[in-house]
Amino acid sequence: MSSTTPLGEFLRARREAAKPHGTADALKRRKTPGSRREDIAVRAGVSADYYARLEQGRERRPSVPVLHALSEALRLDDASCGHLFDLAESLVSGDSGVPALSGVSSPGAVPADAGFGGASSVPPEISRLIDYQLRGPALVLGPWGDILQSNAAGVSLYGEEWVHGNMTHSVFLDPRSRIFYEDWEAAARCSAGVLRMAYGKNPGSERFAEIFEELSARSSDFRRIWAEYPVTRKSAGAKQVNHELAGPLNLTYQLLELPQAPGLRILLYEHAMRPARVQPLKPRPAPSLWTPAAHPGTLQPLTR
Repeated sequence: MSSTTPLGEFLRARREAAKPHGTADALKRRKTPGSRREDIAVRAGVSADYYARLEQGRERRPSVPVLHALSEALRLDDASCGHLFDLAESLVSGDSGVPALSGVSSPGAVPADAGFGGASSVPPEISRLIDYQLRGPALVLGPWGDILQSNAAGVSLYGEEWVHGNMTHSVFLDPRSRIFYEDWEAAARCSAGVLRMAYGKNPGSERFAEIFEELSARSSDFRRIWAEYPVTRKSAGAKQVNHELAGPLNLTYQLLELPQAPGLRILLYEHAMRPARVQPLKPRPAPSLWTPAAHPGTLQPLTR
């Protein structure tokens, strides 16, 4: 188990993934991957000793200007930069009272989901919206990917078992996911990256520890992808899936935050169509199944 902090673990992972500087001969002689601590420190305008203390967990209060400088030195994208700031904020606020997760976590250091909204139930107005006003698939997700509610179209898309579970759990542990997602590797990396992003907001979450420990114990693919340190801020996108009845579908989606319930998000599928190269399946799906043919275009409110 690592004795560093989640912030230090992130800095080390990103440094080791950074392109090193130096002559070809010098790089060949190096036995460690990525850039040297000294190189990152120079780029960020801090001392090598200070940067080493950050990585080792001996320095716990980096300033905002230092975080910005480190983000530039490590060439972080927007999601990774946000994750860096989340980890630093959690460190200062005391939410990261557990060692960084490089293997097995140590749950129980702080109350479950402290400082991360903690919402575990769907507000009544959101529940009514999901059930009665959205025709396309719609799901309410908790902070760690637990599916708290789904409308009938969501059940038709994902299946009864999936919509009563955890998204990341299903992606890595349900064998059907490798058929359902046309690009399973991309879906798995995105799922792990979203979980990592949430982890940055509360490294001490007991619910996160439960999910992490089960996935680490049961999925070698999760262990492999997690070790690569993906960080994903998911808001909108597209995916291709293979539905067991409707066949191959192109889906576009939006993931909306709920200000009235911090930590909860609504996953909305706006429209879907078959790829042009795919011929319609026969026999046609039952009328009760949500399909692009039955509901073309974007989501429309129900008329009363």
